[in-house]
Amino acid sequence: MLNDRIRASRGLTERKLQAIARAMHEERLAEVCTEQRATPDDAEYHSATNRAFVDYFHRLTSRGGHMSFLPDEQSALEAQGWDAQRIADLKTVIALRENKGVSPIRKDEIDRHLAAAGFAIDDRLRWMVELALYPTYRGVYADAEEQLRTLVGRNSAPAWTTPSTTCSPT
Repeated sequence: MLNDRIRASRGLTERKLQAIARAMHEERLAEVCTEQRATPDDAEYHSATNRAFVDYFHRLTSRGGHMSFLPDEQSALEAQGWDAQRIADLKTVIALRENKGVSPIRKDEIDRHLAAAGFAIDDRLRWMVELALYPTYRGVYADAEEQLRTLVGRNSAPAWTTPSTTCSPT
């Protein structure tokens, strides 16, 4: 049994992993954009949500996984020019996962994609896919924000900017 698990983990190549991540990107983007189009009057709420999830997934990417919001982190983000609302929104998303177990990364979606690719599902494979989804889902919400701006006729650049991939809030 252990040998089967090791073989299954080795079978998940970077190419297959990225194919799963791309497919999940397309599915999530369609889901988010459909929701945004269904309620265009809530554009400000959708925009705040998109931006909070961009920040959240950027943080997951730069830190390599889930981590509580640390006191020093707020000071560092303020020094980078983040306003109080942006920091509060990020803290809210982090707290949803920590306090209520609510995560934008759904285990059943990962399992469905792994099974469709022919893998015996285990926690190691789930973790590998989840790590690949951090930058992928960051892109989903950045793309959704861009599409929302087009939908509501705000094609100008926002005052808020997407965190760069080179800086990390520490």
